[in-house]
Amino acid sequence: MTNLVIVFKNNLLFKIILMIVMLLVTVPYLNAVLSPFIRILLLWGFGYILYDFVTGRRLWTSRSLLLLLGFCAAYALTILWNRELYFVANVKALAYMVMVFILFYGHDNGKAEGDVKREISILSHVFVAGTFLLSFVCFLTFLFSIKHVYEVNGMLGYLGMWDNRLWGLYNANTGGTLNVISIFLTGSFLLMGPGKKRTVRVFYIINLVLQFCCLVLTYSRTSCYSMMIAFAVGIYFLLPHFKPAIVSMKRGKAALVRLAAAGVVLVSIFLLNDIVRIGLSYLPSLTQNIIHIGDSDYEFELTQEMLARIEGIEQREGGLLTGRPILWKAGWKTFQSSPMLGVTRLGLYDQTAGNLSDPDWGPDLKAGGVHNGYLTILISSGLGGSVFLLAFWGMTGRKFLQAVSRTRGKNTVLLLLGGIFLLMFFIMEILEARILYQMNVFMVIFWMYYGYIMYFAERECDAKMD
Repeated sequence: MTNLVIVFKNNLLFKIILMIVMLLVTVPYLNAVLSPFIRILLLWGFGYILYDFVTGRRLWTSRSLLLLLGFCAAYALTILWNRELYFVANVKALAYMVMVFILFYGHDNGKAEGDVKREISILSHVFVAGTFLLSFVCFLTFLFSIKHVYEVNGMLGYLGMWDNRLWGLYNANTGGTLNVISIFLTGSFLLMGPGKKRTVRVFYIINLVLQFCCLVLTYSRTSCYSMMIAFAVGIYFLLPHFKPAIVSMKRGKAALVRLAAAGVVLVSIFLLNDIVRIGLSYLPSLTQNIIHIGDSDYEFELTQEMLARIEGIEQREGGLLTGRPILWKAGWKTFQSSPMLGVTRLGLYDQTAGNLSDPDWGPDLKAGGVHNGYLTILISSGLGGSVFLLAFWGMTGRKFLQAVSRTRGKNTVLLLLGGIFLLMFFIMEILEARILYQMNVFMVIFWMYYGYIMYFAERECDAKMD
């Protein structure tokens, strides 16, 4: 019994295990194998929530959590209203959201800062280590020209390069997002921990190179452009904390210097992206030539791999947004048909497919919805649920800005890095929909870091009030 209590009290252990499992299930084949274990983790999570509520209620100290639970309550009404379709599946999705909100966003404001920073460090390193291993395997499939198609639960899974993009182990857009998160966290380690051991710093640099190469190969424009914008904004706000001379400049001159630095970041990543892609395009051929060294029958020939996105060749409708406006227009019609309560996330496809102006985009709708997180919220939860999220984002946004503007202490850089991280997600949600309704690694990591950021922001604001 004592051991069981220790397990329920160890929220960090639960977060580590769930993050590892969520990283693994990004691979379609492993998702089919590990799905039953995710349900076990759901029971463990609610066991922890019950224990915490009965004994300490530590995770309930943040008032903003109540708005997220209000969003869940509104979604429960939406599920009941649309109970004819996917009722059980929608209830399960709701249960996962409640668990993630409480255990990952919910935070104990009375917890020691040192303990919280230790948790952030451990979980961030677990994520970076996991993405390093996944990306390494993905890169090997490109390097050795490994390709394979398999079927899991009626859905096709791809291994290696497809449509001139690196799928590796999973969807190319999924891979691109994992890459940019890993790049951000690794860059933050290098920025915040100059005293790290040399071997650790070498690993960080190797991971940065690997993740950027994989990002280039995925050709995920949503991930890459979101990272570029977030990093440029980050440089603008972080620069004065690492270059004190900027603080003493006149306001206008300081703003110009910071804008110039942000511009340099944008242009540098954009140019580096193309340069690295050209270099990578020769690697598979070079690998084959190295493998055949000593084979007298093999003639050395260095060829270039085609790495241009396939829609540029096929001239697919939709241009840079690759058909998303078609999905958005159909989704908007669906929202208008049920504006107050919505149609639920699992009911989105059934209700929206008939509104498509081009039925050829049906598979894209089924696989990823309308590819816009904010429109997805309107369609799935209606205005009734959306108002809770708007209030939540308004409350936490105000707290965050207050904390950043009031503090010039040791946690300022940490808060700014957290804000940049969330900004990157908010930009990506314009073209994807990942942080709500469906249990995945992105929902878990987004709400986990949101909770940690608000822990510091709320403590800072409360301290100033005292």
